[in-house]
Amino acid sequence: MSIRVLVLTTLVALSGSVAYWLGSERDEESGQIQSQAWMKGFSEQASAINSVTISNPQGVIFKASQQNGEWMANHLDTMQSFPVDRQALGELVGALRNAQVLEPKTANPDNYTRLGLEALDVPDAQSVLLELATGKQKWSLIVGDSASSGLGQYVREQGRAVSYLIDTTLSLPRSSIDWLENEVLPFSDQDIEKVVVAFNRQPEMTLTRSEGDVAEPWIWEQQPRDSSLAFPGVIAQTIGQMTPLQFTDVAPYVQHQWEQQVLIGDIVFTLGDGSEIFAYMTEADDEGLHKIWFSTPDSPHWVSDWVFTLNEYQASVFQITSEQLLQPEG
Repeated sequence: MSIRVLVLTTLVALSGSVAYWLGSERDEESGQIQSQAWMKGFSEQASAINSVTISNPQGVIFKASQQNGEWMANHLDTMQSFPVDRQALGELVGALRNAQVLEPKTANPDNYTRLGLEALDVPDAQSVLLELATGKQKWSLIVGDSASSGLGQYVREQGRAVSYLIDTTLSLPRSSIDWLENEVLPFSDQDIEKVVVAFNRQPEMTLTRSEGDVAEPWIWEQQPRDSSLAFPGVIAQTIGQMTPLQFTDVAPYVQHQWEQQVLIGDIVFTLGDGSEIFAYMTEADDEGLHKIWFSTPDSPHWVSDWVFTLNEYQASVFQITSEQLLQPEG
């Protein structure tokens, strides 16, 4: 082989390598541009988010804003707000902040339905609209289906044609109560010293904490003679089930509306500091749902501003009966 041919061959090989390297650089650069264009500026400003709204085709299911440094939900009522589950909200913002674009998808609106990215007003839409804002900037993201591979989720920014597959699946509330604070009562079972339960057609029951018996640290003052508790610790377990409060819905307390309810019983909690909290329960409605309201006259608390809806099981936790506490006869 001549020197001239060898040099030409080497130059061709080098030029091919350079072209490949430049192409790779351009592909990588293009991917970076796509990632940077998605939710532009969000990562830098995520810590400044002070408003979040989540909607589905049926309407707003969650809306919250920062009020005096606290996250409060304001989708339940126009006048009153409810504390938010900060962990759930924080996980969402963190997931968005760290999300990476795996690949761009369709920019054709006719194909949005395949990815669950149709506008909320499209018939039979399954998408969710997520709106986040700081005082100066707002991001609106339509969240669609999870990828069939199980890796990632389809999203697109509202007002932009292109959609993306991102490398994470966003956890969103399914109902209006999913992201509400669940520690709503101003006490735990450890704070309770006495519980008096009085329901219609049931004898009044007084349960008092006793420091003497480790196996059963509670006394049932009306326990029938010659009877035995179902098992050691049954009273403590029963009282422990009342906190934290489990509920299916919540609405503002309106005095004249509450006064029209038919009550079936009440529970009085006496705490270690001597204060009392009163719980009042309504009869079940046509769907088997009860309502419960907590009055906190000794130490006013925001929980008294709300009425909680309980399903049959959630209500049964408060309707303690002797059959629950005693061993069966015979």
